[in-house]
Amino acid sequence: MTDHQPDQLPASPAQIATGLPVAADPAGTPCRQCGQLLRPGTPVIAILARPTKTASWRISAVACRGCPLTPPAHPTVLVAGTLTTCAQPRTQTHQLCLTAGTRQSHRSHASPIPTNVSDSNP
Repeated sequence: MTDHQPDQLPASPAQIATGLPVAADPAGTPCRQCGQLLRPGTPVIAILARPTKTASWRISAVACRGCPLTPPAHPTVLVAGTLTTCAQPRTQTHQLCLTAGTRQSHRSHASPIPTNVSDSNP
């Protein structure tokens, strides 16, 4: 039996982040910096993180667009997006998710996405 490595396809941070869960409560989640309740439809900045030795990315924090959000040291990317409600058909529930890279109504969206992912960490 041979080891099979899944095919890897390049994807933008926005493609990776879109649809990832932010919070179990579909009504909203607090801003990591100021505590304001962020509801579906709210534009946010999210930290997209990949824990060490894993291939999966997750949303580790969200903040208002006006609040500063500094990524931690492990592989992370800041992603601009909008909170939305996602259906989970298997569990027949809803949760708060991120739709990233959508409407560029703020000038900050057009700037390059800051990242601390090194080239040696695919």
